[in-house]
Amino acid sequence: MGSLSYQNGHIHHNKAYTGNFLIEDPDQVLDTMGISPPPQYLEKMREAHNLYPMRTTKHFLALAERRLDDPIMLQVLPNPEELKEYPHLIDDPLGEENHSPVPKLIHRYPDRAVLLVTSRCLTRCRHCNRKRLWREKEWIITKQELREVEEYLRKTPQIREVILSGGDPLTLPPSWLEEIMGRVSYIPSIKVLRLGARLPVVAPQLVTEEMATVVEKFRPLWINLQFNHPREITEESRRACSLLQKAGAILGNQTVLLKGINDSSQCIKELCYLLIEMGVRPYYLFQCDLVKGVEHFITPVSTGIEIIRSMIGYVSGIAIPTFAIDSPKGKGKIPILPNYNLQFEKEGVKYQNYKGEWCLYPEALTPS
Repeated sequence: MGSLSYQNGHIHHNKAYTGNFLIEDPDQVLDTMGISPPPQYLEKMREAHNLYPMRTTKHFLALAERRLDDPIMLQVLPNPEELKEYPHLIDDPLGEENHSPVPKLIHRYPDRAVLLVTSRCLTRCRHCNRKRLWREKEWIITKQELREVEEYLRKTPQIREVILSGGDPLTLPPSWLEEIMGRVSYIPSIKVLRLGARLPVVAPQLVTEEMATVVEKFRPLWINLQFNHPREITEESRRACSLLQKAGAILGNQTVLLKGINDSSQCIKELCYLLIEMGVRPYYLFQCDLVKGVEHFITPVSTGIEIIRSMIGYVSGIAIPTFAIDSPKGKGKIPILPNYNLQFEKEGVKYQNYKGEWCLYPEALTPS
């Protein structure tokens, strides 16, 4: 698959790595899938590609059906809809740059921080809230930047949890990933390490024993994946997840709710059932972030509420994710629950159950 290395914070990969494993040309995708859109569509697709360059893996593309509206294709192929401008869609919807006290660190919550360790992903999801990074030359956090992060963490002991993100941390050379996690976890106030990755989804064959050896040194390491559609769960992804679990990783999943991809109760239920069957806990179902180029993916908030309503009481609790909105401008993740008509009455709390039946929970009553 070719070689991958880094120097002075920038990634270098030879043509064999890109040519044999990655697909970065939307026309190649169409040729491979045997799809021939109208000329006007092609022109706009290429324009969207120039604005937000595409990338995917041959493994992930192989999961797609031969149509433009396929759930896998929609996640990776540039779409003319991405060119439309909307005032509520911006480059940095979560205000990460305004919450970055030192380069590569995002500190939005009191007790935890996000460490961006690389801008590299093997699949660039069209709904990604960090598409602004695609315009830069790919980078890996440098030793100097890591020293600045360490200094900030030591001066801010209320931070007890660090989440490695990017890009995909699992695309780092294992030795550098190990050094980053080692230096962060050595800080006395840091008690929990977390990592967000999509490698087990889009390139599970790259989850290796060497990677598992690194993970095992930091057990328990919490790793959140992003499976968005049931078709993404393959024998290869099951093997990758199992390898990480055997190394002591605790796996969760953060699905993004996307119109035309997974915005139905049936789809989310099937996905969550498959996740718990392989020991991956459905963690969040996210409303799509308000980043540029995603208007065609955004569902009404009521869609997510109804999906969760259809699951509560009918699906095992361990298979039900928390539906949440990551608030604009860095104001935090807020869980959004179905309305069960909670009422505080003199005799106690009244509410409806999942069947719509009224229930009473007596509260603070005087003993008889």
